[in-house]
Amino acid sequence: MNIVFFTGAGISKESGIPTFRGKDGIFNEGDNDAELELTLSRFRKNPEKSWKFLRKIFEAGKGKKYNRAHEIIAAFEDSVVITQNIDSFHEDAGSKTVYYLHGEFGTGTCPSCKRKSEIKERCECGGWVKPDIVFYDESLDMDVYTAAVEAAEKADIFVIIGTTGLVYPAANIPKGASVAGARIIEINPEESEYTEIITDIFIREKAIRGMEKLLEDIFCLEYMDGKLKNYKKWKKNLNINSLVQEF
Repeated sequence: MNIVFFTGAGISKESGIPTFRGKDGIFNEGDNDAELELTLSRFRKNPEKSWKFLRKIFEAGKGKKYNRAHEIIAAFEDSVVITQNIDSFHEDAGSKTVYYLHGEFGTGTCPSCKRKSEIKERCECGGWVKPDIVFYDESLDMDVYTAAVEAAEKADIFVIIGTTGLVYPAANIPKGASVAGARIIEINPEESEYTEIITDIFIREKAIRGMEKLLEDIFCLEYMDGKLKNYKKWKKNLNINSLVQEF
């Protein structure tokens, strides 16, 4: 029984990480150049200006940590997490296999000397550090993307959490899981691009309450002290078809 979780901005928003745009977003109306300056071509040309915007992303994550939804996901100890987020909350919460489709903001690489380090603006050599995230004009890391696609296509249960399905090519991954035969469970406060097309079970909730409902009402599992009670027995005996039909 393979379980895969596919997460977006909605799960990290409940940890206090704002979205890039919109009400209370990291970039407000005065930051119209954010998408332009957060391109690799602009970073190479003027890294100091790009860091004006990168600094806002860095500051938005300061002091924030994973939430109960991340913890519950980590309790599915042999599951795979595919995330579009650039924070490390899934790993911090204990998830063992995490594919970062858009990179991770916690580390960076200096283009001048190729030195890797924890995220900071300037390298010891004096160069500007590029965070290990995918900039707007960059392609995804194909090794990561391929591994994520392969995991999705092996999934028996595929859980979508907090993403609208509008960012490509990441948005194709749940569709591939569905075509391969996975049962799709979606947790979102509003319907997404997936809801009417591939979703088998839709939980209209934000991430934390949605994960609690998934455990209580659908999986009938008890989460206590960071573990799922009788998880191995549950996995062995689960009938996915009846799970969907009963709901």
